[in-house]
Amino acid sequence: MTISEIKIKTIKKAPYFFDRKTLKFFGQSMSSFKVVKSKSGKIFIYAPIRDSRGVKSGFSVREYKNGDLASTKIPRTATTATDVKTYLKKQ
Repeated sequence: MTISEIKIKTIKKAPYFFDRKTLKFFGQSMSSFKVVKSKSGKIFIYAPIRDSRGVKSGFSVREYKNGDLASTKIPRTATTATDVKTYLKKQ
């Protein structure tokens, strides 16, 4: 599944998540997002959050399930995209 497919499938339950203004506020674009499928079959999306100066300040992480995006917590030790991806794959 691609991020574009997830955007289409979540438009009813999460209409503002991929909105252009929302993405701009968090310093993101559609291409910022990566999709990960975990060992248990869960689908997650993640992207870095950047402040107004372009400095990374964390990650947006959501689980895609039934046409919705659920907020997902990650450990504070997951400070890089590789850390986040590795953690999500184990879920």
